[in-house]
Amino acid sequence: MDVFVSATKEAAATGGALLAKYAWWKLSHTDGTFEDMSGGAAMGLRCVANPQKEISIMYDDLIDVYNKCEEEVIKSWDSKQKST
Repeated sequence: MDVFVSATKEAAATGGALLAKYAWWKLSHTDGTFEDMSGGAAMGLRCVANPQKEISIMYDDLIDVYNKCEEEVIKSWDSKQKST
């Protein structure tokens, strides 16, 4: 996913509205991307970074490891909460 910076002082509201629109759009376009929805350009946004395939592949391999670590942290936290 490309990274965009807002050109407006209302960045939070604009970002929230875009995410809501994307979530609604994604219900009927399950294989679509944010770029598909926006036609490649979003109003008031400037693209500042694009993913690099060769680097993305390396990070994709870390997602499973991250998820397992996160599960362990949650289990540990839950265990500590139950013992207090």
